[in-house]
Amino acid sequence: MNRILIASGATKIIQVVTDILSYAETDIISVSNQKLVQRYIKERDFDLGIINAPLPDSNGIDLALELAQASNMQIMLLTKDELEEELSLQMKENGVLVILKPVNRYIFEWAINILLTSHNRMHYLQKQNDALKQQIKDLKFIDRAKLVLITYLKITEPEAHRFIEKQAMDQRITKREVCMNILKKYDY
Repeated sequence: MNRILIASGATKIIQVVTDILSYAETDIISVSNQKLVQRYIKERDFDLGIINAPLPDSNGIDLALELAQASNMQIMLLTKDELEEELSLQMKENGVLVILKPVNRYIFEWAINILLTSHNRMHYLQKQNDALKQQIKDLKFIDRAKLVLITYLKITEPEAHRFIEKQAMDQRITKREVCMNILKKYDY
């Protein structure tokens, strides 16, 4: 389920987003000012943030940049004003999609779907990255345990490797757990 946070002083955009995403399971939360956005961001994660600038208590631009830097959500900023070239470049560098109002419904729907798709892809890649990092940690852990076995038992590296694998199979535990036991046993 995609979680979407909409910050807008106008209620029309909330209805448009709800209509656009009626086919998908989405949790849409709408707020009317920057303070409420900041409160919700602390409480939960969102996949997409749509800021309909200006907000009653801010121009929306600073909020868009803040959210882009502080969270993993995709950010869309709707604004009437053409941004200065420098600010526009800063938005692009921070991954904020800027759309000028009034916006065509088809373009708006396309932009929402692109942002949600890219968020889902990024989330998938992050999970893969985390799994690879864990594998690297496990390999380092295994290497330390092999070194301990080589040092204390005077065996070769292939023998240490086979010892760890055999212990894991025999005891029906992970290689990491076997290595932890080895390191504890030899106070390493």
